[in-house]
Order: sequence, then structure tokens, then C-alpha cells
Amino acid sequence: MPRIQERTPVSLDIILEGASGKRVARVSDVSLGGCFIDSVIPIRLGEVISFRMKTSENEWVDLQGEVAYIFAGLGFGVRFVSMTESKQSIIEYVILMNNGNPWGDDEAAG
Repeated sequence: MPRIQERTPVSLDIILEGASGKRVARVSDVSLGGCFIDSVIPIRLGEVISFRMKTSENEWVDLQGEVAYIFAGLGFGVRFVSMTESKQSIIEYVILMNNGNPWGDDEAAG
């Protein structure tokens, strides 16, 4: 299934909370729809996870995502769930600060 939004490469620390407990991991790309988490923790397709993503030196955002696919030995992709306007604005800012366009090629940033 093709992605709806293009992902922007990032390197952001997260604290991941799933069925296997709390762990430190890293987000390696992000879009308004989801992200890829570099982690080899045991995870199931469809599992809903909670995580805190470090967006700047002293700021974190609490997010939830449903595991959409798994690359064994590398990590997994999540689709954001329970997004608020405030959280979406923070993700837009993160994408812009990493030279991405959260709205895609067809829409002007605005």
C-alpha cells in the first residue's frame, strides 16, 4: 500500500511504551501520518504503542501509533492514532525543521 504522505528523514530520540515495557529508541523518518521507529523490540502488527518523542532540547510530545509494518531486525512503521491539532502542528514543525514539506509536493507551505 503506498504512503499518503512523504516521509522526512530525522533522528529523534523516543521513549517507547509497548507490551514489552518501556525502552529508548529512535525515529528515523516522519510524516503527518506516521513514522519509522528504529528498534528490534518484540512487536506485533496492529499493536498500538505509546511513545514520547523529543522534538527539541527540552521538549517532548506524547504520541500513539498503530504498528503498520515490521522490518525484522531493523524496526517498524507506525500510523499515528489519536492525533490532536496541537500534536499535528508539532509534527508539521518537526518536518519543516528537517527540510521536509508536511503537505506534499502539490500544496504550498503556508
